[in-house]
Order: sequence, then C-alpha cells, then structure tokens
Amino acid sequence: MKRLIILALTIIVVFSGWRWWQASQPAANDAEVNAESALTTGKQEPLAMPENATSAEALVLTQESVDALKAENDELESRIADLEQQSKDAQQLIELKAARLQELAEKPDAQ
Repeated sequence: MKRLIILALTIIVVFSGWRWWQASQPAANDAEVNAESALTTGKQEPLAMPENATSAEALVLTQESVDALKAENDELESRIADLEQQSKDAQQLIELKAARLQELAEKPDAQ
C-alpha cells in the first residue's frame, strides 16, 4: 500500500512539473516569435526599399526578404515538430505511469 501511495505521489509530482514546464515554455517562445516577427510585420521593416531603387535592386531586396521569411518559417516548423515530439513523449510517459499504477493497484498487498 505504501508503494502505491509513493507511486501515485511521484506521478502527481512528475505530471505537475511537466504541466508547469509546458505552461512556461510558450511564454518564452512567444516572446522570441514576437521579436522575430516584428522584423516583418511593418513595425520595423527589415529591408527598407530606397526611394531611388532601380527595379533590379527592388527585386534583389524582395528576394532577400522572401528568403528571410522562408528561413524563419523553416525554423518555426522545426520548433513545432520538436514540441509535438515532446508532447508525444510526455503522453507516453503518462500512459506508462498510469499502466504501472494500475498494475500495482491490481496486485495483492505483499505486506
């Protein structure tokens, strides 16, 4: 019975820690995303077009902007994939702990 209580408390502590960590991560990531996206939202234009730019210069600046946005999108997609994998891993851990808890609950007390 003591093992069951200890295991249940351990699961609760691990789950609570995981939820706290998960809740704190988006805030940090949102700040990074907001800082990065501020470069492209008009608040601060990353590649300002000079008034006397030729069409070739304008094309080069536009292509550089597109390349920068593609790189940012690739990084964000990578972050999403990493977070999805972390979520799957955490879910598997929770399922394993729940299965172990169920297994211990079904065993007769060996005391």
